[in-house]
Amino acid sequence: VRAVLAVRGFESADAGLHIVAEFSDAVHAAALRSLTDNAVVTVQGDAVISQVTAQACYQDGLAAVFRELLGFEGSELHIRAVPQLAGHTYDEAVGGFEHCSVVGVCRGGVVTLNPAGDLVFGPTDEVVVIAGDELSVTFTGFTDAPAAAAAPSSTLADPVQTIALVGWSSLGTKIVSDLDRVLGSGSVIDVLVDPRLVTASQVRLPPVANIKADVHELEDGPTAVLEMVSAHSYDHAIVLSYRNELSTEQADALTL
Repeated sequence: VRAVLAVRGFESADAGLHIVAEFSDAVHAAALRSLTDNAVVTVQGDAVISQVTAQACYQDGLAAVFRELLGFEGSELHIRAVPQLAGHTYDEAVGGFEHCSVVGVCRGGVVTLNPAGDLVFGPTDEVVVIAGDELSVTFTGFTDAPAAAAAPSSTLADPVQTIALVGWSSLGTKIVSDLDRVLGSGSVIDVLVDPRLVTASQVRLPPVANIKADVHELEDGPTAVLEMVSAHSYDHAIVLSYRNELSTEQADALTL
């Protein structure tokens, strides 16, 4: 926090300096965003990893989508200020870029993907696009948007899944909580831990509403894990390293 405030102290009022800070504590991150009126973007690595892990279990193939969007090959996400969009709707903006795809708007540091079509861009709003490179993010003029065909109505049900969560770390609690929000009622998570490193009493499971979470102590290491996984029809397996109990090298070796 002190480092961020020091950087902001050297920033002139019109510098437009973007500051991104990594935080481990969610409370500190929220406090800094509030104090700076969202001028500072905070990133919490553990929160991002746990959310992506849970979402990848919710939808097969999602990990490949994240790799495509967030990697440095192929198309990328770009956020760009385009003065020509001020006063125009999101629907109009969608047709204003011939060489890239508009997917959202950034307002006050907060990104909204696929907003309402009648949202009007303000003078400081930025557009979020998917483009092959920065040179492709070029405003090419407004065009008439095609009439949207009515989508057939359908009911989507959250999937009911059985998941093996092997190992435990500080990420575990957040992952279980995120899975509880996206999985269907009746889903099961079996947490498999080595009691020599983490006992069942040390596993802090969050309150859950849709899923059943149980902790199993497996004393024979990888052999016991293999027997447990072979005896159940798991839809997904999540492996967490014992990074809070072991050195990085030891945790990686045991994970493999």
